[in-house]
Amino acid sequence: MFSAVPVTADAPGLVGWFEIRGSDGLDRCGDAVTLRHLADGSAAVVMVDVAGHGRACAHLSFYASTHLMALLAVGTPPAEAARLADLDLRLERGSGAPAFVTAFIARLDPASAQLRYASAGHETALLLHADGTHDELSANGPALGFLDAADFAQTAVSYRDGDRLLVVTDGVTESRDDQGRMFGTTGVVRAAARARQARACPHHIIAAAQAHASDGLRDDACALIIDTTLLAEFSVPADRTSRLLREIPRGARPDLATTHFRRAAP
Repeated sequence: MFSAVPVTADAPGLVGWFEIRGSDGLDRCGDAVTLRHLADGSAAVVMVDVAGHGRACAHLSFYASTHLMALLAVGTPPAEAARLADLDLRLERGSGAPAFVTAFIARLDPASAQLRYASAGHETALLLHADGTHDELSANGPALGFLDAADFAQTAVSYRDGDRLLVVTDGVTESRDDQGRMFGTTGVVRAAARARQARACPHHIIAAAQAHASDGLRDDACALIIDTTLLAEFSVPADRTSRLLREIPRGARPDLATTHFRRAAP
């Protein structure tokens, strides 16, 4: 999605990479990623997965992800952002919109080494440790737009130097081989371990899920990795962010100027 647009030439280094592959082979689909490095030095992360797949869902996935990011950018906590987006989607039910959207909504703060997230019915995210172990960040609330009276929780976890945040959609984990066995979280962890560099990790994961599937990926698939060590190293102070914003070429979207993420390269 739009987070693949490059930042200004003198902006700090990259901290994350992602890959999106729609069921139709395109990257405009029901899965979307939005990432932004905020003025206080934290990073905001949103991944959404719209019910359904393919290009027909692209408009809603883009809208849901950018809406959630706009809320995080003005300081809204992840759980409250989920609640507001859920209300918005429920109000749209009558317009023929898909029944629900799952979302992983988070802020990573390098100053405190804390990850605060709300996972609205989304596939389990992983915090990968340098020693090869990992922690699972499970859903702590229902999908957005799914229930009339929903309660969204927020979870805070600490991360260590060298940890990486890995988030995927269920199009990855639910790919099945000819015996009906799912790729699952185990497949995601194995594929991530085979990637020598973080930048290659999303591509490796989606390629492995596609190879595992007996008839190819039948759902949209998305994988994202964030290197928390780089996040700390390239934290942007507010005064520098303001300067970067002033340097955006006339006519460019200002919300892209502090995005420090790239579409993953094979």
